[in-house]
Amino acid sequence: MKKLLLLFVVTSLLCFAERPTPVEMRDLWAKRIKGTNLALGKKCQLVPNTDYHLTKKGDTDELDLTDGKLGHKSEDRLWFYSGSVGWYHGLGHSFIKIDLENVEPVEKVVIRLLGGSTGNFKFPRYMTVHVSKDGKAYHQAISMQKLAPCESEQCDWKRYYYLEEDLHWGKAWTYPFELAVNAEARYIILEIKAESGSIFSDEMAIIKAETQGAGFNEAYKTPAQEIPMEGLIIRTRLPELVILDGLPAPQKLMVRDLRPEAVKKKDFGKLVMEFPKGVSIINEKDFVSEETADGIKYEYDLKQSKGKTPVFYLDAKGEITGNASIYAVTSEGPQFKHIVPVKVVQPPVVKPFKRLHVSLSWMSEEAGRKWPDFLNNWRRLGFNVVSSFPRYWWNDASVARGKEYVDAAHKAGYKVIMNDSSLHMMVSGKKPGNEMFCTIPGNDTHKWLCPSYKGEFYKKELERVRRCTRNGKPDYVFYDIEIWHQAKISSKKCTRCKEAIKASGMTQDEYLFERGKEIMADLKEAIRKGAEDAGIPMPIIGSYNRHANSSHYGIERWEDIYPASIDMAQPSLYVAGRAQDVHNSILNNHKKLGNKMIIPWLTAGTYGEFDSYKIEQMVLEALMNGANGITYYKETDFYDTPMDFYYHAKALAEIQPYEDLVMDGAVTEVKGTNEDMTYSMLVKGNEALLLVGNYKGAKSATTVTLPFKPKQVLDLRDNGAKLKAKGTSLSFDVPKDEIRLFYIK
Repeated sequence: MKKLLLLFVVTSLLCFAERPTPVEMRDLWAKRIKGTNLALGKKCQLVPNTDYHLTKKGDTDELDLTDGKLGHKSEDRLWFYSGSVGWYHGLGHSFIKIDLENVEPVEKVVIRLLGGSTGNFKFPRYMTVHVSKDGKAYHQAISMQKLAPCESEQCDWKRYYYLEEDLHWGKAWTYPFELAVNAEARYIILEIKAESGSIFSDEMAIIKAETQGAGFNEAYKTPAQEIPMEGLIIRTRLPELVILDGLPAPQKLMVRDLRPEAVKKKDFGKLVMEFPKGVSIINEKDFVSEETADGIKYEYDLKQSKGKTPVFYLDAKGEITGNASIYAVTSEGPQFKHIVPVKVVQPPVVKPFKRLHVSLSWMSEEAGRKWPDFLNNWRRLGFNVVSSFPRYWWNDASVARGKEYVDAAHKAGYKVIMNDSSLHMMVSGKKPGNEMFCTIPGNDTHKWLCPSYKGEFYKKELERVRRCTRNGKPDYVFYDIEIWHQAKISSKKCTRCKEAIKASGMTQDEYLFERGKEIMADLKEAIRKGAEDAGIPMPIIGSYNRHANSSHYGIERWEDIYPASIDMAQPSLYVAGRAQDVHNSILNNHKKLGNKMIIPWLTAGTYGEFDSYKIEQMVLEALMNGANGITYYKETDFYDTPMDFYYHAKALAEIQPYEDLVMDGAVTEVKGTNEDMTYSMLVKGNEALLLVGNYKGAKSATTVTLPFKPKQVLDLRDNGAKLKAKGTSLSFDVPKDEIRLFYIK
């Protein structure tokens, strides 16, 4: 009983210390489905059709998830159980639809899913529940995203989850995922995106809500959408198609192909986009165009990109009225037509920054080359740094092409980042059993880099880093090193590590920290030599997801690598728009560092899409709490809507006139009468910036006590409108989920 209680606590936090047993997971399932199961005995529509032969046996799949029966007790090997359902052959994106026959209050959806192994059995990338009362208009109730090991501290079991896979258990196991719905619905669609090709489940429950508290039916405030369950569907992610006036921004469409696999391989189909008059595609050479009575039609043969939609750039001239129509045409004719309004938005004007760092670190050179008038338009969005990937410059031609790209950026006044996955490049393409991997008796199938390895491949890796620095001539080097999440486990079993630890006279923890320190020092020395070869100053070095207040996987201790081998903290803040998390992380890093050598990694969509306006909040929270710049992962997360770039630029335009205050101002504690709001202040002499966020749905009124009596208070998000303070007290409203930003003098 004590073990089971501990299990419940652990599952609510992060991961298991040991591989859970089937009995424990069945007990957890029973706990989570207590109440009325509205799905029991209801038929499921499974899209696309299930395809795993053993689980299809008996042709009962449409009832297998709701029959109240769990699979075999022995190891929960669901793929052997005919009472399970299984998608296996690389389909990777499935939908389960249930008609409850009446509109019912729903508390949650619970589903048992298989994962946990190195092969094709992994827990899903994300699960999303959509609810509808009429079967036509669906609203997103909840989406839970899978975290990578390096992001596991964000696990909350509401929006994010983390379960340890394959490190030391090896075998697949089954977990009962719990997704809060809290809405009335007749129709439920559970969307599952696989991490690998397969999805296996033996049971699903929809639990009735016995009470309806605050926030019930909140799902119906999200945009309504149709969710077609057949054919080739191409659509925008959001219910509008945005064009930035005079500033082309890349856009891409979502594809969901629910046709049989045999059909997909033979018939890629065509993308058709019909726009109203005044709208045109700038990179038109990739499309076949035809004028129509209402505007213009573009066609793109999806065969040339193997079913993926191309990146396109839109222009708008004159007043635009009407909708865009987006759909696929296959051998069976036109598919689902997605009708979406066209919206033209004036982008903010951002003047160049001289001191703040603004970059999109994970953006390929090819993406920049394809962007029309890239270097000018990039500056208009507030960026002053261009990223590069010299590790992919494989031959003389690619080196020459890369150098041309970097030289053009430097000539245009940009700084340049060299993005480098050091050590990952060393193991890339190597087979298990290679000398660089841990030597573990009885296990020669893994690819766990040995912390003790210093051999020939390691020396070649350092030489590669030197060569890339020489070729890329970077101003910054940002490492992406995420290879050590297994180091503490594998080094306990590795004969080479055990011998080295014994010879060192250190504990395992001390030894790993020493090796991490040596490796980072070796990488810095390789960069120094490369910079010397190229005749450039030593680049500024950052490393992804390195926080000033924590060690990294037990192999890098912050005080060992900063400032000896890296020059800044780079916390990873893929937090689905939660500006409060950005505030807390940057402030804590700043307090530990005592300076502003912080450039966080933000995102416009990784680990969960969110409303674009939250990007403005995240950028401002970073810069107001001790960061000297921002960077992003990755460019494709911006492609679903140009409004991501719009709100990024909006934040920068608001704060740009006060760049010196951001860089030199002291992060100052400030309080307001509303304790449920978040307050940030920078003070320099007789000037201050004040940011207040209402992220917790608090009442809107607050009064802030200022550090001096102001002569001038400007509202930077309202065209510099003036406010009056009473002495040192400034009173104002901050609506729910919004921010206020003031300049005070």
